Amino acid sequence: MTRPTWQFGISTNQLSNEVWTVVDGTNVIRLQRGKENVWSPLPVDATNLSPYGTITELRLSRDGVRVAIVAGGKLYIGAVARVDNSTSIVAPKLVPYLTSVVSVDWLNQSTVMVATNSSNGPVWRVPVDGIEPDRYSVANLTPPLTAITAAPSRGVIVTDSAPAVVSVTLRVERSKRGEPSSASRALIAAETVDWTA
Repeated sequence: MTRPTWQFGISTNQLSNEVWTVVDGTNVIRLQRGKENVWSPLPVDATNLSPYGTITELRLSRDGVRVAIVAGGKLYIGAVARVDNSTSIVAPKLVPYLTSVVSVDWLNQSTVMVATNSSNGPVWRVPVDGIEPDRYSVANLTPPLTAITAAPSRGVIVTDSAPAVVSVTLRVERSKRGEPSSASRALIAAETVDWTA
């Protein structure tokens, strides 16, 4: 089962009423909270994802209208279609220049943060249209990377093979299609928390 992903409430005071996950690498399900706080499983039609292989990560955007999917080491961005009582994932698009993708999370409604084990760059900030991704030079991470988490107005958290969690505050090195900018370099401030002590 993939890590759960929540659809956030419409207002800041509203509790989330829906959580999504993937079971057995192919079966996308969502649980919806009903009356009396009872959670019910509901199907998601994810047949459009079947050609891409085993799903290892699925993250629902904060507004609930898109999904980011990691399948076969590649990143796909799709739309969530809700019609009457049915929900489906439609129009998944490959983000072509990323390889060895291991994790993804939504920074905001239009941007994802991506962790890869590619020599082309370990951490990326990618707009949903895939145009002009930003590559981060993160010298304090030890491959292989294992997960990433992000949220608006928060630091990006990346886990790697070291026995610690690294919280990375990043400033971007602008790039176009993976080519580093000669005009600027990323400035990185990292705080390492040792969980082994």
